[in-house]
Amino acid sequence: MRSVGREGRLPGERIGTFLGEPCCESIGIVEPGIVAKRAMEEPAGAPLDPGQSTGFYNWLSRFNLLMNLLRFGRVEADLTLHKALRVPPELGPAYAGAAAPLFINDRALAAAELPAEPRVLDAGCGFGGTMFRWRERAGGTYDGLTSSPVQLRVARRAAARRGLSACCRFQLRSYDQPPTGPYDAVVSIESLIYSPRFERTLDGLVATLEPGGKLILIDDFPRAAAAGDRDLEALAKHWRLAAPPSDGALDAWLAGSELRLVHEEDLTDNVRTSPAARLQRLERRYTAAHALLPLVGGRFVLEALLGGLALERLYRRGLVRYRLLVARREKRA
Repeated sequence: MRSVGREGRLPGERIGTFLGEPCCESIGIVEPGIVAKRAMEEPAGAPLDPGQSTGFYNWLSRFNLLMNLLRFGRVEADLTLHKALRVPPELGPAYAGAAAPLFINDRALAAAELPAEPRVLDAGCGFGGTMFRWRERAGGTYDGLTSSPVQLRVARRAAARRGLSACCRFQLRSYDQPPTGPYDAVVSIESLIYSPRFERTLDGLVATLEPGGKLILIDDFPRAAAAGDRDLEALAKHWRLAAPPSDGALDAWLAGSELRLVHEEDLTDNVRTSPAARLQRLERRYTAAHALLPLVGGRFVLEALLGGLALERLYRRGLVRYRLLVARREKRA
């Protein structure tokens, strides 16, 4: 990926300049499942309290909208919440500025090879960016699940403004309790890593698929060698992850499921990271600020940033893969 050229936004373009220097690259942006699942007052490893988590999702969602305003001049300029990857030079103009994160949406849609007018479930939809993009390019009807009332309001407002309220629907709902479907596709972009039990989550999502329907996954998957690594432990601590599914664990689940893998891409080389010295400098700065900042919401953002720095270090050391997988549910005899 280091050779495919420059695209999209720099860290400061992604989440704004923080404490006088651009923030880390790999934080993505905030959605339920992108940062912590617990209140910041709790020690790392404390049990998840779903009642507390919603307020923090809302706070971070508002922060994302503020960064949109500062960076692009419009609160809803960027409705995607995942990474902006490196893009091949010839595609750069198509994914400039706020369009940078759409590259992975388009890559996933092309890989999925969906039927005409597909029925799609987005598990962890955020503000609806993937749904709106796929609807524009493939038609169909879409249901999006989010745990954040703020995201729900923004997504519904954006759908109404586009005249898509009837075909892009949003629910305040956990992806562990999905609608019954049936769907032609379920998409999950950078959400599975935050599941307390990813096998249970995937089993539930697969159950909503029509026979022949497809599961599209994109996420950060630690390699086996990352087990017990201090950076993986830091990532889990700062993002309050139960146990990020590893490469091997995901592959084992796929092998035992009723799905057949039909497409896979390793996009690890497209993930942008910062130089090691800069990551070290930012970690010192964020850690010091976290100790001094009295606001819970601000500390939560700093924890998210620290987790992002740990993820970047894992990528730099070759201990995480960024994978796109498409698996089809086998038709019943």
